[in-house]
Amino acid sequence: MKTNAPPFLLIIAASLFLCVCIVLAQQTKAKKVNDNGTTWVLVEGELSGDFYIATTEVTFEQYNRFCEATKRKKPLAPFGAGRQPAIDLDLFDYFEYCIWLSKETGARVRLPRQIQWVYAAKGGKKSKGYEYSGSNTIDEVAWYGANSGNRTHEVGMKKPNELGIFDMSGNVEERCDDGGWRGGSWASPGADYCIVGGAMDVREAVPPPHTLGFRPIKMK
Repeated sequence: MKTNAPPFLLIIAASLFLCVCIVLAQQTKAKKVNDNGTTWVLVEGELSGDFYIATTEVTFEQYNRFCEATKRKKPLAPFGAGRQPAIDLDLFDYFEYCIWLSKETGARVRLPRQIQWVYAAKGGKKSKGYEYSGSNTIDEVAWYGANSGNRTHEVGMKKPNELGIFDMSGNVEERCDDGGWRGGSWASPGADYCIVGGAMDVREAVPPPHTLGFRPIKMK
């Protein structure tokens, strides 16, 4: 098609068209990324490299969306729903969720190794050396046997740690990629179970499934 428009106007129009195409392409690409409602925080300075970690444990709300997307049965837990931690799952459920989220985000998502979990729970480079994750006062940061009312609670209701991560002490014990469970839970009989990096913080034997949950990391 011929046009009588001056050449400089054609150049400007072509440039604007290219800019619009780039913006639309970026928006389309962004829409394909699905973090499933996960908020990530960057953890810097760990010896194995920087990584992102979910600020909360995976909730029923998030896990049920995964079930709907993959057409699998939703968990039938004795209690808990919505923004409470997803419980009564097994190791394969954790792995399959991470594999699905990896595909959705285009990033490598997995469970943290114990050294990564402890480093993040202690506050990473911002650590103030607290006994529990975010405080020396357990009731500020953790749901455990003495204050939980014998059940899980919505994530993010207690004070976060130095990095803005919630519930790494208490609520549910969290599975690590290289084995073991960390952090204590709503059922922990004493505060010692919630001390980050303490002797009672890690358990190799599988605790009751209704005390267990998980929290993914995303590799940078």
